[in-house]
Amino acid sequence: MPQHQHQHQHQSDDRLVMYSIEEEEEEDDEEDDTFISQITELPQDIIRLFSEYIHLFDLGNFRATCKTIRLAVPPIPKTNNNLLLPLFICFKNDEGGSCQVMDLYRNDIHYNNLRISSTEDPFTVDFSKNGWVVILTWSCGMLESLKFFNPITRVRGDYVDPDNDLSLSDIRSIGFSTYPNSHDCVTVAFVDDRPETVIYHIQHGDETWNRCEFNNNEDINFTMGTSSPVYFAGAFYVLDIKGYLGKFQLVDGGQGSWQVYNKPSSISDDTHTLQSYHLVECDGQLVAVFIGYMGDWVKVFKFDLCKQIWVQLKTLGNYSLFVSQKSSFSAMITEVGMRNRIYISRLKGNHLVFYSLQTGMFHVAGTEDTVESFSNTSEQLNCFWL
Repeated sequence: MPQHQHQHQHQSDDRLVMYSIEEEEEEDDEEDDTFISQITELPQDIIRLFSEYIHLFDLGNFRATCKTIRLAVPPIPKTNNNLLLPLFICFKNDEGGSCQVMDLYRNDIHYNNLRISSTEDPFTVDFSKNGWVVILTWSCGMLESLKFFNPITRVRGDYVDPDNDLSLSDIRSIGFSTYPNSHDCVTVAFVDDRPETVIYHIQHGDETWNRCEFNNNEDINFTMGTSSPVYFAGAFYVLDIKGYLGKFQLVDGGQGSWQVYNKPSSISDDTHTLQSYHLVECDGQLVAVFIGYMGDWVKVFKFDLCKQIWVQLKTLGNYSLFVSQKSSFSAMITEVGMRNRIYISRLKGNHLVFYSLQTGMFHVAGTEDTVESFSNTSEQLNCFWL
């Protein structure tokens, strides 16, 4: 699971401005004190029961509130497996923060209110990495701003508003190199501007987005998709809708270079046969997952940077992958029975669906059921792995 670190606020003159959470805390202090006072007057078994409906990253804060609550609520179990498996968070709609929090290790679902945006405006999750989430907010039916947020530390901020040259609605895929409030963080936005490939980038503290435009190869018409990019070995890699691999790298002077590598030979040019495609770093390698229409087939490849070729994988070893259109990553799994899997952003009922490379089939997490087709499943669009 990605490691989460507490972030420090930067000076107020930074153009990537952090929201002040101190004002919100001061306004709520009196109300919170009253609430805690009422809670501590309850019997300990009631407090303990109340804690069962608080999930993971909130439970530690709840226990730390006061001695009475700490004595009533047992410590969080220290199970290494639980720390290695991510939470899957999906929003019921694009307004407010009502969401489902799914814990793969415990095979349970909690409903929570995760305040992603500082306003009540609708939003869509556009990217997630290392515990940080990038969202696009809407106002009066129009895309309004690009923001980032850390659900663990509650730190949030705004990206610089793009000028007229960049429309937020044109962004197909976005990603960043490190924590978005870090001074050395670079954020890139791949836009839909064919026949050229157009990429915008900005570094924390910059006043404007920088535009890079590249002509497409005559033999390869690179068509930007919505799969999330991966920052790997100093460059951003991204898959197009047919499986071609693009590499964007910043060079001295703020200019960028762009290179396109061939797709795996066994992946068809017919995009109608492809349900989804995902790029992820796994065990120091670039790995691509291709899922056929309605889940008919799954193929996994690693990209050999030296030979610049794709090599098909039959196993992930001790790793499992967690993929969605907006966030994908890998984790080494200590639980033998949960390795060598690809968890996807689909639900059957209230359970996540995963593909086992061992069985070559889709399964329903927490049950003995298998999935032969995606027709009885639902894809979660406004979601991310945490």
